Order: sequence, then C-alpha cells, then structure tokens
Amino acid sequence: MQRLTERQRRFVEAYAASGNATGAARAAGYKHPHAQGPRLLENVGVAHVLRELADRERSAAVIDREQRQAWWSAIMRGEITGPDGEPPAIRDRLKASELLGKAQGDFVERREITGAADPVRVVWEAEPPARIELVAPGERGERDE
Repeated sequence: MQRLTERQRRFVEAYAASGNATGAARAAGYKHPHAQGPRLLENVGVAHVLRELADRERSAAVIDREQRQAWWSAIMRGEITGPDGEPPAIRDRLKASELLGKAQGDFVERREITGAADPVRVVWEAEPPARIELVAPGERGERDE
C-alpha cells in the first residue's frame, strides 16, 4: 500500500465515500479544494489507493464459485428459507441441483471415437473463412502450396 500523508489519507476516505474531489479536498483540510481536489486524483499514490479500495469493494460484492455452489447446495437441501419462512419449493431445489450439476460438469456428454479416422487438412487462405478438407489416405504427405 502506498504511503500517504495524513491529509491525503483523509482525502481518500472522503472521496471514496462521496466521489466528489472538491468536497473531499475540503473535508481533508486543503486550502484550495477546487484546485487541489482534481490534482490529488492524478497523484500516483492517491490513485493507487483509490484503485485498491475500488477493487476490494468490487471483489467483496461478487461471490466466487465455492460460495455459489455452497448457496445452491443449501437451497437444494432446504436449509435456506424464503421471505415467507418456508423452505424452497421442490422446483427450486431441482433447479439448484441442476445448476450445481452443470457447474461441476456432471452433464457433459463425452464420446469416445475409436478406429481409423481420415486425416484432416486445414487450408489457410488470405480471406477467411479457412477451408477444411478431408485428405484421402494416399495423399497424407502431399500439400497444396
């Protein structure tokens, strides 16, 4: 974290609360808040601390994968009640179960292809899209150039 003077720290706190540079400079005790407020926003140390605060606030507002999966699990088990104090309806529990399964890859369709496959040659041209051709077994080493 950047080292700030006491007044810069007060400016950062006031600016984070209000979003007003002039008002924050006034609250921090600067003599010329109309000029110094906008200038403080350009100060490298102040800008860095304001960015850190914004990032911290943003990351606290967004839940991560584990929190989301724990929430879906709690809904699925009926541990979370609705505004009426009742546990979730069965359709909500099923939806939570489905979302949890999708997030964990339970419903991914996997296919195993065995046997000999025809080679594929991708022909890149100057104009998109690229052309894909099946190559006959006797042409494996040949190239169009």
